[in-house]
Amino acid sequence: MSPLPVDDAVARWVAKTCRAQGLPEKITDPAVLGQIGVLLGARTGKPRAHGAPAPSTRIPAAPSQPPLGLHPVRI
Repeated sequence: MSPLPVDDAVARWVAKTCRAQGLPEKITDPAVLGQIGVLLGARTGKPRAHGAPAPSTRIPAAPSQPPLGLHPVRI
């Protein structure tokens, strides 16, 4: 599999910013790649205990509130 073509300006920008931050241009460490995958929400492929679904990270919606007074105004 060949890498996707990258615009020269983008490649130079990546190289420059990586050098400035003391980072490699390519990450090859499997542990680091796994951590990046977790941060980006990738599935690990490991089954959960007893097939349990992953816990939800969504914030539950607040229940609806009744209008003030007995009747809504101008509806």
